[in-house]
This record gives sequence, structure tokens and C-alpha cells, in this order.
Amino acid sequence: MSSLPSGHLRLCLPVAFGRIGVAPRLPEFLARYPGIRLDVSYADRYVDLIAEGFDAGVRIGEMQDSRLVGRRLATTRRLLCAAPAYLEARPALTEADDLLQHECTCFTRLATHPVWHLHRDGRSRALKVNSRLEMDDAQAVVQAALAGSGVIMATDWLVGRELAEGRLVHVLPDWQVQGETGVTVVRASIKHEPAKTRAFVEWIAGIFAKPPWL
Repeated sequence: MSSLPSGHLRLCLPVAFGRIGVAPRLPEFLARYPGIRLDVSYADRYVDLIAEGFDAGVRIGEMQDSRLVGRRLATTRRLLCAAPAYLEARPALTEADDLLQHECTCFTRLATHPVWHLHRDGRSRALKVNSRLEMDDAQAVVQAALAGSGVIMATDWLVGRELAEGRLVHVLPDWQVQGETGVTVVRASIKHEPAKTRAFVEWIAGIFAKPPWL
């Protein structure tokens, strides 16, 4: 009889992060644990893991539910980016206030929308950016930027590949964008944690031991 974990494992993942960072790796998990069957739900709304019967989930941002046990997978940060073709035809970006001369494509679910908060060397700027294109889907914002819509604010895990390939450029790199956050795997308890859940937690922690977007 196999001693490997087995059973039905229900997971809840954030939509964009789940698609980009987790979904392509799930076949590896299934190959390692052939007795486990995965049922994965993707949602950006707040999901009550306990009430909705999930074994584990991944959260972006700070833990807010004291009933859950979390394990930090990675730290993330927000970046300002734009496509090279867009930047070629626009004023130089050297100071935070230069953003006011640019088109910005905004993610409307940002807590401070439409204000972007930046800081450098003890200086802080809160800028209400110019935006004629606003979206509530983070991946759509990136796609628009790739097509030359303007400057965007996006987390590093969302634009890591585009930056590495030169399809987007990190602008104002000396300015830090408010909102450093993290990625956490959460579950209801570790006191009587099923082997299948523990296996997933250890596996996903291993994937992000060295975040692929860095």
C-alpha cells in the first residue's frame, strides 16, 4: 500500500496569480502525488475557506482572518512599467511628478485608486494620475500596456516575464511604490492537518523558495 498522501484536495487561488504562478506547475504536483485529486477554484473575491470547504488557499496581501494559519511564500512589490514604444514618444520620466504628463492605465481595484503613492529618500508623493483607460482586471491592464496604452502600476510577479523579455520597461526605478505585500498559503489548522494538505503546502513553498519573477 502506498504511503503517499492521497484524497480529494480543494484549493482556492487568486485569479491572475493562480493562472500565472501556480496552474502551470500543478501537473508536477499531481505527478509527485498520484493518489491526490485536485479541485481548484479561481476567485478574486474574499473566500471563506472554512465555510466553503476548501483545504487550502493562496492569498495576496496581509492575513486578515485569525482563524487561518498562514505560511509566507514570497514578498512582492509594485512597479511602474510601460512599453518601450510608448516611452519613445513621450516626455522623459525622471521624477514622480513627471507621471502627470503621461497617460496611465489604472487598475480600479487598487485600494488607493486613482491615487498612486510613491516615496524616495524620505520624500513622498501622492499623485492622482491621468487615466482614460481603467480596468478591474490586472492581466487586462498589462495587456493594454503592452499595446502602448501608457504607464501602469503592477506587481512584480505579474510583469516579471514581460520585463525580462524587454516588452515592458521598469520606469522611475528609484521611486518605491507604496504597497509592498506578500503571497501566503493559508489553511484552517495545522493541529490535525491532513497529509494531502501538508504535502501541498510544502510543495508550493518549495516552488516559491526562489520566486520565479525575480
